[in-house]
Amino acid sequence: MARILSLGMLCLSVLALAACSNIKLTQDGQNVIVMKPLEVVEKCENLGTITVNATNVNKAQEDKDREILARNEAAKAGGNVVVAAGEAKEDKSQEWTAYRCR
Repeated sequence: MARILSLGMLCLSVLALAACSNIKLTQDGQNVIVMKPLEVVEKCENLGTITVNATNVNKAQEDKDREILARNEAAKAGGNVVVAAGEAKEDKSQEWTAYRCR
């Protein structure tokens, strides 16, 4: 019984760690918002395309990681808005468009 309990706890620990990520939103990245393509208005300057890549066992966390990376990169480029330019590809990369909106 104790062995089964130990195995169960080990499995839960592995699952919990798999959902974690070491990708952090930078202070500048916190100032970048994510918008949908139709929300970007004409008062926004297109700063170009950003390609990010994130791999995580947990698919939902992987999507969040790509978003965080895109926000961080947009901030470096002087942007304050990012828009996903498509879905993630098989290689786990995703393109985003960075904007500076007023």
